[in-house]
Amino acid sequence: MKFVLALICTFFILTSFGQNLDFNNGNFVNPDYFIELPYQKFNNKIIVDVELGGKKRKFLFDTGAPMGISRALFNDLNYTVLSKQKLSDINQNTDSLLFVKIDSLKIENNFITELPAVVLPNNLIMDCLEVDGFIGSNALRNSVIQFDAKNQIIIITDNISKLKLDILLGNDILLDQQSSPYLKFNIGEKISEFALFDSGSDEFYSMANEKIEKFRKAKDFEIIYKSIGSNTLGFAGFANNKETSLMFIPFIKVNGVKIGNIISESNIDINSRIGVKMLNYGKLTLDYKNKKCFFEPYSNSQEFENNQFQIDLNFTENHLCIGKIWTKELSQQVEVGGKIISINDTNVENMTICEAIKNPPLNGSSIFKIVVKKNNGEFVTIEIEKIKR
Repeated sequence: MKFVLALICTFFILTSFGQNLDFNNGNFVNPDYFIELPYQKFNNKIIVDVELGGKKRKFLFDTGAPMGISRALFNDLNYTVLSKQKLSDINQNTDSLLFVKIDSLKIENNFITELPAVVLPNNLIMDCLEVDGFIGSNALRNSVIQFDAKNQIIIITDNISKLKLDILLGNDILLDQQSSPYLKFNIGEKISEFALFDSGSDEFYSMANEKIEKFRKAKDFEIIYKSIGSNTLGFAGFANNKETSLMFIPFIKVNGVKIGNIISESNIDINSRIGVKMLNYGKLTLDYKNKKCFFEPYSNSQEFENNQFQIDLNFTENHLCIGKIWTKELSQQVEVGGKIISINDTNVENMTICEAIKNPPLNGSSIFKIVVKKNNGEFVTIEIEKIKR
């Protein structure tokens, strides 16, 4: 259900109203720490328990964003306002949001103090997942973070020496103004770039549209199909209809680890992205302090698990509809915006966006029969399956 699972909470400051804000403040009170933080995985979202205002609260763990809290939490705890900023989300939608100072955030038995955070607008995804905010990279910038997906644990420590790693195998990373990490990523034999690692995204890898032509001469990927539509939701709302490309990549490499036969959609953001699905293939360690990353594969030979169907879904006017179409044949039968009536004989006309988030409609099967009401009122039955190269 891509329109839901591709929610990205990455922010870029465009204009400041008031004092300039430095995201990179706040530190652990105890300088010597080793935290084993268990997490829940819900539809490829990483959810952790933290403590704010003396209460346990659920937060998303999102390396592609600064620290963020809900409007309800802000109203409840009455944090000091630092400034107001005009921000842009993944879809280049903008909004002006408050930034505040969190006096104390407790993670397990450790505290971070004086931490800047953005106050988020009302957000369907957060409401549906019942979370109060997200842990962003500015809270992690002085730490080493290890994602152990097999055991569903995130290790947060002050020193890389506390983890059993071969330091010589580390690759450089870049950090932006909010300390979000960019990993060196190889596409085929000739292409190399730094892509944002965003644990708030359910993607594996997504190339920025503006880089497609730049990289295309290398012939290390091929475009399967181009589609105009919308299937992503950012903090400021759904994307407008834009063209993206579905591409086949023979292999990618992270820290020398090869993963083969990737099918991936490009994005309209300014950055290419690596998402949480990368964690299915190995243990990832981000050393923010020394700007290094490590990737330990779960097996020596790995193939990409493709879950890209021939259409993507979206919500328009509170109805489940077609967001993107990825084959010429289907584009001649239905159109973007067509209302979904039923999926595998189950009526979905009254399905809410929260129901779709909690139980993605395109799950549990490799083939789906879908009844669509076209924009002209005609009913059409189509059958979709996963994209094949």
